[in-house]
Amino acid sequence: MAKPEKVQSDLLLMNIEALAAGEDYVPIQCIGTGTVDCPLGGKTKFVMIGYSLE
Repeated sequence: MAKPEKVQSDLLLMNIEALAAGEDYVPIQCIGTGTVDCPLGGKTKFVMIGYSLE
């Protein structure tokens, strides 16, 4: 007995990826030059994670 093929549209897959991509975004900003490890690479003076001006 043959299994029916699942047809997924490209639009559906793009929407799923777009929704999932927004869930784990955390703003990170490294300021200045110093001795603290910056998650974006290099050394910095301050690291701000998850801040908001709203």
